[in-house]
Amino acid sequence: MTKTLGMLNNHHCQHISPASSFTPALTGFREANGHGQRIRWVSPNDAFLLVPDMGTPAYSEQRADVEAVEALVRPYIRTLHDIYFRIVYPTFPVLHRPVWIEKYGRSPFEFAPASLAVVYLLATQYWSYEPSLHGKPMPDVAKLEALARKCLQEAIRYRPKLSTIQAGLQLLQYSPTDSEELTLQLVNAGHRIGLHLDATDWDIPDWEKTLRKRLSWALYSQDKWHAFETGKPFLINNANWEVQRITEQDFPEQSEYEQEGSSDVEKGRLLFCQQVYLSEILGDILEDILSMRATTEVACAGEHGLELLLQKTKPLQARLRQWFTDISVHLSMDPTTVNKLSSVGSLRLAYVATEMSLHRQILLTLPNCIDGPLTEVCRKSAGERFQFAINLVESLKPNHLVSFWYSMTAHNLVLAGEFGCYLYLTETRFEQRQLYLSQLRQYRWLLTMNNSGSAYIRQALNSLEVHFRYLLDSQNRGDDDTFPVVNSDQVVYPSGDDTVAVGEDELCSTWDDWMHESTFMAPGEPEWSSPRHV
Repeated sequence: MTKTLGMLNNHHCQHISPASSFTPALTGFREANGHGQRIRWVSPNDAFLLVPDMGTPAYSEQRADVEAVEALVRPYIRTLHDIYFRIVYPTFPVLHRPVWIEKYGRSPFEFAPASLAVVYLLATQYWSYEPSLHGKPMPDVAKLEALARKCLQEAIRYRPKLSTIQAGLQLLQYSPTDSEELTLQLVNAGHRIGLHLDATDWDIPDWEKTLRKRLSWALYSQDKWHAFETGKPFLINNANWEVQRITEQDFPEQSEYEQEGSSDVEKGRLLFCQQVYLSEILGDILEDILSMRATTEVACAGEHGLELLLQKTKPLQARLRQWFTDISVHLSMDPTTVNKLSSVGSLRLAYVATEMSLHRQILLTLPNCIDGPLTEVCRKSAGERFQFAINLVESLKPNHLVSFWYSMTAHNLVLAGEFGCYLYLTETRFEQRQLYLSQLRQYRWLLTMNNSGSAYIRQALNSLEVHFRYLLDSQNRGDDDTFPVVNSDQVVYPSGDDTVAVGEDELCSTWDDWMHESTFMAPGEPEWSSPRHV
């Protein structure tokens, strides 16, 4: 641990940027001042200021906070460690397990209190699935979370380290509370400790190089998905991002957990990588399709806005199609190992939501389109995306529901429900409108049936309940006329006769001119397949 940069017990570091007012290359000094601070060079061009933790606010309270955390989970500490590393860690590998185990073996006081607290919080989510904990009282998670948040804020403000980013990212997976503020803080802290830089050639241990890369990309993904969820600009841009692409070689953990109810380590590595790759595509969608500049450009194009938007989405669709091709073989929804948990459902739902983000913008552009057949094709394709979301939720099995789910899951489920509601409310044809109503009922039923197995499904169902009650419960009373088509006087859709006049082959050909034919699911996975994908 002596050569580590970001995991020192008694110091924290701050990257000295070439753009800052203080440039170490001009000094030649190793000591920055007389307060124990010094400059450490990790490469010919990269230097960090090492600052002692001693003397920073609340540092003297850390030992008591660690003891308070441990006291809340005693006597189940070792069991919670085991649950965390069996279930959460393989799919969200923001720790380095060998170093974590080594440090804890010496003393829990080598950890920041927030780092321990978030591990226990995530592990308690699987309390009821651990046989040895049946009938045992669960720790006070409210107190544990409050302590984690207090200590994390102190670390972010006064002594940020790699462990600070680890704790923050894990806390965001546990709870969405204050996610906007915390994401901003973590991005700023990550920049401060150099997570935006390529550490490949730095003079630090190899395990820290790979840990930094995993942390960097986990932070990148959090930034992009949070921006997608809130509709606000993302914070990390490619101009200031030098981190090399993550690969499966950046995961030193090789051993599988044989105990039933564990996550598949090999699949977890691949899943984390693919989640990062999907986040990169989402980042480009946020900038090229969903940004204020992009939406204004399409709006200013008037009746040609749809044509412009389809041109913009074509390369993104191609990347999504290739991404899905890459995951289809190794990340199937079907279990390949008996009694192992699978987080593939969370990843595939993220893919569905990313696709829907494109089709949502296309739907919003349709009112200005004067091309009736193309409008119909766009709505048909959007409707298929909603059906795919339904099929995915229907295909979830216990080994999916009990597994680790990424924090954006609830938002993605809500997006799918709202997508279906929009299709229903803007549909002019009675039969198609009734089909969407039936699909919405099915989606609600599936969420209701699965909500006991996943906290994120419960969150999504609660968020959608207002829409469902307004649209579905009144329909059960026979009040269909109370829901007129939204903006029907402004939306130019083809009539039923127009639709019949255009054959399916012609519709598919028209769509192919803009999007190319897209295969949503790989062959051999009938639960997601459709008769014709346009």
